Order: sequence, then C-alpha cells, then structure tokens
Amino acid sequence: KERDQKLLLEFSGVFQVAEVYWNGELLKVHKGGYTPFVVELTGKAEAENDLVVCVNNLWNGRIAPRAGEHQFNGGIYRDVRLIVSSKSCIDWHGTFIYTKELLEETGKQGMSAVLGAETTVLLEEKKTGKAVLCTRLLDGERILAEEERPLKTADRQTVKQRFEVEGIHPWSPETPVLYQMVSEVLVDGKVQDSFFTGFGIRTATFDPEQGFFLNGKHYDILGANVHQDHAGWADAVTHAGIYRDVRLIKECGMNFIRGSHYPHHMVFAQACDREGILF
Repeated sequence: KERDQKLLLEFSGVFQVAEVYWNGELLKVHKGGYTPFVVELTGKAEAENDLVVCVNNLWNGRIAPRAGEHQFNGGIYRDVRLIVSSKSCIDWHGTFIYTKELLEETGKQGMSAVLGAETTVLLEEKKTGKAVLCTRLLDGERILAEEERPLKTADRQTVKQRFEVEGIHPWSPETPVLYQMVSEVLVDGKVQDSFFTGFGIRTATFDPEQGFFLNGKHYDILGANVHQDHAGWADAVTHAGIYRDVRLIKECGMNFIRGSHYPHHMVFAQACDREGILF
C-alpha cells in the first residue's frame, strides 16, 4: 500500500555532510549540520529496501561553523521520521500562519485579530476530481474561523487566506495561549491529507528609540544564550531535555532565549511557544 503513497524521509539534523543512498542509489547530498531536510522516496519503495546514510564531519571552511567554541560532533543526532501521506497533500513545512493585526478588546470574551495563512498544497498530477483546501482555526473544540478554497489542477500551489477571529487571548510569556490550524486537502469530498499547526496570536515590533513592543505594549526583554548540547549527550539531546532547559530559563525569571548560534531543533521552538519564552 505504501508504494502508491507519497513517502518522505525526514532528517531533523545531521552533522554535517550527509549522503543518503536508497537501494544503492544516491538520492541526496545535504551540507550543513543544523538544518532539516527530506529525501523523496515516492515510487522507490520495494518489499525490502536498503538505506545507507554516510556522514562526514571533517572541518570544511566553506560550511558553518568554521571555528570558535563549537563542537564538531558527527552523526545523525536529531530525529528521523518516515512521512507517509496521499500524493495529494500539504507540502513539507507547507503551512504558515501569522498575525496581521491585533485589535482592541471585545469585552470579557477577549480580543479580536486579523490573521493571514499561507498553505502550499501538492496535487497528484493524474487527479481529475474536485479538489479543495479546508482550513479551520480552533480554540480547543471551538471553531474560530473556517474556509474552503478550490484548488487548481496544478501540481504545486500556495493558497493565501485571511481570517478575522474574535474572543482570543494574545500569546505572551505570561499567558502562552496557543491555538490550532487544521489544514485538510479533499478530493471529491474525501480527505486526502490533514495537517495540524499550533500557533500563538501575537504582534512584535522594534522601535529604535522606544525599544521592543509585544502585542502593542512596551515589553522589557531579559534572557540568555542557549546552546543545544548537554553534558553526557553532546548535541544528541532528548525532547525532555529541551523542555527542561526552557523551563529552567523561565524559572530564572527570564522571558527570552537567543539560540546560539544556529538553527535549533524544531522541538525547541515548540517548547518556547508552549512554556512562554520569546525565542
């Protein structure tokens, strides 16, 4: 069954040059130890398969980091996932939702906001049915907004949407309220793929004279640098260890983390959102 579906092999981090071979064929060369990447396996799966990943962590002056206090640990040190979906689906990291405008309070029920969403959809080339993107914004089980958009027969397309929501509470370190966007691709009324995106509703601006503003109000930032390595684990830290670090920073009375000096694990960003830390 999986041979007829879309297959992606996702690496969250490999330090620092990775060559991925599938059944003897070189499918991917990725350079850079901190950025995630995927390998397309669609149409290549057999009943039995050989996967070989060759990793090289020799110093390379053309690939960051080049010097300093960085540890040049080698290997597959972050999560690896096999993503299985319909060929008509939400693209990898294909959802983006942001706050366009945060409005005044609408009574005890909270505030209102204008949100923008961009969703990249892949449609199977030979599909001839009616395809739509259904997007729902949820506060628990409560539907904040919902919209269906027809999809073209193109292979790849990005749908832009605008939502007005009421009764929301803006995200801040003091009140890290999160909502959820559910994105569904339907063909002839049948759901082909569903993707869930957690998000906070917030605005952030910097003023050269007055400083930082969160949700329209002046906000003092107090924080620290955080590297990804742990004693005894090197860079291969666990999800629980990531959440522990974020909570420790929060318990110290801080509200901000600077990720030093590279893209951190996606789980680190999620932990900051959930625990209430600007990142």
